[in-house]
Amino acid sequence: MVTEHNQEIDPTFSPLMPAHRQLNVHMKIQLEVNDIAGIRPCKHVKICEVQSGGPQNLGCLPRDCRNFVDQIRMLRLGDGDAEAIHQLFCRLQLKDENFFYSMDLDQDGRLRNVLWIHPKSRATYKEFHDVVSFDTTYLINRKIQAYVDNFDGCSVDFKGIVYDSLTIENFEIRWSDFLVKYHLDNNVWLTGLYDERAKWVPVYLHETFWAGMISTQRSEGMHAYFDEFVHSRSTLKQFMEQYDMAMCNKIQKEFIADFQSKNKVVKCVPTFRWEK
Repeated sequence: MVTEHNQEIDPTFSPLMPAHRQLNVHMKIQLEVNDIAGIRPCKHVKICEVQSGGPQNLGCLPRDCRNFVDQIRMLRLGDGDAEAIHQLFCRLQLKDENFFYSMDLDQDGRLRNVLWIHPKSRATYKEFHDVVSFDTTYLINRKIQAYVDNFDGCSVDFKGIVYDSLTIENFEIRWSDFLVKYHLDNNVWLTGLYDERAKWVPVYLHETFWAGMISTQRSEGMHAYFDEFVHSRSTLKQFMEQYDMAMCNKIQKEFIADFQSKNKVVKCVPTFRWEK
């Protein structure tokens, strides 16, 4: 430290000093509400900047907003993942006794697997009782895509082997050629995929009844739906926090669709009487 060195204080920099930066009560409330609703802090900051007449009138920095959101998340979900999930399930079960959950812990009390069934899903199955879809592919397809994209031409060949093989024999031959071509014979990850081929390669599933669905159709639809609430960087705590809101949103959309189907008449394009 050079004790003789000094600089004059410029009053124009005072808004950037920590002592002069603060979030007002309204901003804190809105940040917390928006975080629960899944709105990112950067979008909220832009709205506040417009409302205040520019970033110079905001009274704080975007970093302050992000720090506040991180702080309230820790306060709102202060326990570990397993405990936060258990508390959420207890609250959901108090609201509706038909909510079911089961948590699998290891000998050290760490969460290994968790299963929960929303009352709406149970009611739907009771009504139709034809198909139950277990989605184990969320974000997995993106990882496979990222992996094979690391090799020129590998992605195209990989997709062709998986989706264009017409027989099991054809798939086996093409898979072997694929490993030789890209020198992946000893790749542990691909070996694991191959061992499980009867569970995910379409050519092995032709004799399985899918109730008119392709293997990933239902899952991809649910992926797109939950993408509105969570993303690949969401923590398990954040996902559980957003889950109940996502389900309520889905139920409300179905309620509106039922209302519209019963109170609107679909206009037929042709003029045939039998279509009316």
